[in-house]
Amino acid sequence: MIYFKLDALLKQLNYSRNRFSQLSGVRPNTINDMCNGNTKRLELETLNAILEALNRISQRPIDISDLIEFKKEDKK
Repeated sequence: MIYFKLDALLKQLNYSRNRFSQLSGVRPNTINDMCNGNTKRLELETLNAILEALNRISQRPIDISDLIEFKKEDKK
């Protein structure tokens, strides 16, 4: 399963979802879906805009592994 860690990153950076949406140029609904774990698909252009915005506000470099995590699901 793929998990987005945007909500945790925004909290660390002390940025609201709305403020980040304005900075990144990504629709508020898309940001909220990522933060709430409701993203079904994501355009590469959107992903790029999010990473670029994160790197503008962070004091350390942010890469895709800081934003997205893959966890293997246990099949029982």
